[in-house]
Amino acid sequence: MKKYITVIPMQPKENLHRTKYESYGNELLSSEIETRFPAVIMIANSAVSGETVEVVVTMTEHENVPQNYDEFIAELDMVSKEKGFEYKITKLVTTLAETPEKQYALLGDIVEKFSEEDEIYADITYGAKPTPVVIMMALSYAYEYLKNTDVKAMIYGSYNHATGKTGLYDVSALFYMNSLMHKVPGKDFENPLEVMKKIINL
Repeated sequence: MKKYITVIPMQPKENLHRTKYESYGNELLSSEIETRFPAVIMIANSAVSGETVEVVVTMTEHENVPQNYDEFIAELDMVSKEKGFEYKITKLVTTLAETPEKQYALLGDIVEKFSEEDEIYADITYGAKPTPVVIMMALSYAYEYLKNTDVKAMIYGSYNHATGKTGLYDVSALFYMNSLMHKVPGKDFENPLEVMKKIINL
């Protein structure tokens, strides 16, 4: 099953600008859609007519999150009707406190939503700064321990509030570089960094 991980922003609604993101030629992220939520573009470009996908949303206990969630669902509804796919929502509610207990719980909650044979997509645009780290750890778990589960993309959307310039990026390379570092036994090489560079440049 295709599963999408995203985080509902905590910004006030007026700070979330509906925009057409510049994708720099990336096919997964190229779209004429104007949206506040980069995940909507990723979902619209990868979900296909007739299938059902799961969208896992992390919702922090914050006053702005419920309204932003409603806006996200409204945009998701529009693309699902246009593209002809169905979706189910899974909510993961987490606290504002960035304690180890919160992060362990969130990691466990995300991992529990993954299954063998999944295709996983993640959007790390929004959320507290530690949250993308937790998401990447969850992706690593799925990649390493779940049979035939594939991490298809990890994306990030940027918005310059001074200029209005946007960018939508596939940052999956960070995930795969992190995975690679755990597979290359550094103690077996005089210069592990050079080994890593050669593998990355293949």
